[in-house]
Order: sequence, then C-alpha cells, then structure tokens
Amino acid sequence: MAKMEFKGLFQADIFYEDTSGESTSGGFNKTGGGIQGDNGTDRLAIDLANTGNRLYWKWTSDDKKLMTNWQFRPLNANAGETYGSTAGTIEEAYVQWKLSPMVTFRIGKSAQIFAINAPSQTVGRDGPTPIVGIGYANIHGGSAREQARVMIYPADNVRIEFGMFNPDNDGTDANALLGAANAGVNGETVREENVIPRFDLAVNFKIANFTIEPSLTWLEQEFDQVAAGSDDDLTIWGAALGVKAAFGPLSFTAEIATGENLGNGNYVGASPLVGNNGAAVFYNPVGAPANVAIEDTENLGGFIDVGFKFGPATLHLIYGFLSVENDGDPAVANDAAEYDQTSQMFVVNLPISVAKGWTIKPEIGWYDNDDDATLGGANMDYGDTVCIGVGFILAF
Repeated sequence: MAKMEFKGLFQADIFYEDTSGESTSGGFNKTGGGIQGDNGTDRLAIDLANTGNRLYWKWTSDDKKLMTNWQFRPLNANAGETYGSTAGTIEEAYVQWKLSPMVTFRIGKSAQIFAINAPSQTVGRDGPTPIVGIGYANIHGGSAREQARVMIYPADNVRIEFGMFNPDNDGTDANALLGAANAGVNGETVREENVIPRFDLAVNFKIANFTIEPSLTWLEQEFDQVAAGSDDDLTIWGAALGVKAAFGPLSFTAEIATGENLGNGNYVGASPLVGNNGAAVFYNPVGAPANVAIEDTENLGGFIDVGFKFGPATLHLIYGFLSVENDGDPAVANDAAEYDQTSQMFVVNLPISVAKGWTIKPEIGWYDNDDDATLGGANMDYGDTVCIGVGFILAF
C-alpha cells in the first residue's frame, strides 16, 4: 500500500550574545590610528530558531517507485519575520521517480548537492552569529534550490549525483553595474540574464566506517544591457571534499571547500565575515573610470567537528575557518577594493538526549572575524562575537 509519513522539528534557544564594536561598526582601521569607540552590542534572547522549526510530509507509492517529499518552515526567517507572523515558506517540495534499481530522477525544490556537510553548531543561529557554520566549507545558498537531479547507484556503496539548478534564483550583482555611466544601453536597465543553469556534481563513497564525498559546482552569471567596455559576465565555481566517520563512541565530520566568488548573491546564503562577504568585487578600473570591471574573489574554507558519545550525551569540539581574498584593480597598489580576511570559529556543545526525540543542548561559540585583516592597504580589526546558550530541540 502507499505510505504517508508526518514528522516535525522544533527548536527554541536561550542565549547570551556579545558582539564587539569592531564587528558592529564594520571594522576598525588600525592603520589610521585613533581610539575604537565602545559601540559593541550584547543581548539575552529567548528565541524560536526559525530556521530549525519545520514540518515534514512524505508520500511513497505502493511499488516504491514514486515519492514526494514536502518540508515547511512555519516562519520565514529569510524575510526577517518574528514569532507571531502568519507567513512561512516551503523549504522542500519535490517528486522522486525510481526509473530502475540504478537510476533515480528528482525534480522540484530540494537541498543542494555541493558541499553538504555541516557542523553541529545551532544555538543562536537566528542572531548575528554564523548560521550553522555557513561559509566554513558549508556552502548551500539558502539550503534548498529548484533543480532537476539524477542519482545513479553503480554499486551498493557508491552514489553519483548530477544536478541542474535554476539560475534565476542565484542572487544578482546587477546593481553593482549601475551608475551614471552604466545605467544600461538605450535606457534599458542592467540585469542578470542567465540561460545556462548552475551545475553540481557529487560522488558519495562508503568505505568501511568512512563516508567520503567530493563535489563540484559551477555557474556562469551573465549581465545584459551593460555599457560598452564594462564586464558582462563572471564565473562562480567551487570544489569540496567532505568526510564522515564513526568508530564506536568517537565520530567526526569534516569538509574543505575552495573556489571563486562563492559568497556571490545567496550562493552562500550568509557570510560569517564582517565587511567582506566573499563575493566578486566590482570596481571602476584606472584609465576607464566610466566602466565597471569584475575581479574574482578567492575562497577557501573548512571545518572539523569531533564528537565523543558517553551515555545520553555527546561532546562536540568544532573548529572552522574561512579565508577570502581579492586583489581589486590589479593596476593599482593597495586598491580600495583589495582585501584579505580570515574568519575562525571555535565551538563546544553537549547535546543531551533527555527522552526519545527530546534534546537539551548547551553550547558556547567564539567567532573571530580577524583582528589582522587588510582592506585597501590598511590593517583592519573586524572584532569577534561570543554566543553562550542552550537549545531545546524536539524531533517528532
């Protein structure tokens, strides 16, 4: 018989968060001297983790060849809505068709293929702190995207996934090409006009206690009605390697990712960096100030999450880093758009299973946004954030 399943996830956090003045002000120029004002922020919050509260509905046909999966967020955190709002969002909605024992086809909105591993950090994720370590080699662009995906199973321990993603919701930097001399041709507005989808490829291997998944992503952004002489396209690409393993009570999850312009639009979704978000840089080149040129940003990030289970609790130690670098105008030394910044996160949490499906999770995290970064030749301090709290999580 056909089968239907209903599930849900609830999370509420109590946390204290302290963000330094260097972070809230967008960075302190140490080269310029002066005294940094004490304009940091701190707060105590009791907060529904909007991005963690979900409802799931799944239907499977009697012959197991067709399946549809729906995932709802009661609140739309991306729209900045708060408790009491009636708005929500469909996080996932797709149909999956098993063509043969080796080939499965999926179409709709679902989680992406590239760089899917994530650390177990969650508390305070609707605040200024990084959302589940996004950017630290967890690059997902809003978690789910419209796509068509093929999954091939050449062996019991191997899965190959290839996806074509809707290029219309990748975010756009077309506004960076606007201006007095770049408002478009013949009165037209500069716009992003992609006709080639984003492509992702991943291969999942299970070997003994290890799960290893290399993955690739590529997207060509094209801009129409750009003024003559200005750049009209940029390439976003990335390569990642994720690993999971378990040995008795010990487990670890890790991933490293590199590429160019991975902070572009909502490809990353949110950047843990203050001041520099890892996207491509748009600048007016020397000798042609009326034009707009694009310089690629180099991205490198990674994390490792080591867990040790004892009784009903699991201790997690997490480290992550994200480095972004851009040369700005290559013809200008210390160009204003040139930057180099490395952010780090250090997190400890202890999820405790109190009852079936019910978890209490103390967590403390320190997010160092780099106190020795560079921007346009200046030495910058981007400060840090500390988040201490407890998450209350019910999976049902």
